[in-house]
Amino acid sequence: MSGIEERVSTGIDGLDAVLHGGLERGTVSVISGPSGAGKTTTGTQFVNRLGAKPRGLSVDSRSIRARRKACNRHSRSASLT
Repeated sequence: MSGIEERVSTGIDGLDAVLHGGLERGTVSVISGPSGAGKTTTGTQFVNRLGAKPRGLSVDSRSIRARRKACNRHSRSASLT
């Protein structure tokens, strides 16, 4: 391996510049920020750019708080807490 990570363009030139060419292939990337920051728009643009090609892509538009509550509910129902 050459030590250079393969990057996947987000389709947003400014974001790709900040990310040194895009998202690193084979990694988990989290886009976070306050309400109205453009997280959903950015994710939608990225998915649309990929078209029918995405593999291993997961988009979760729920807030961290909502995911934490759902995990806690699931843990209680499975008697894990």
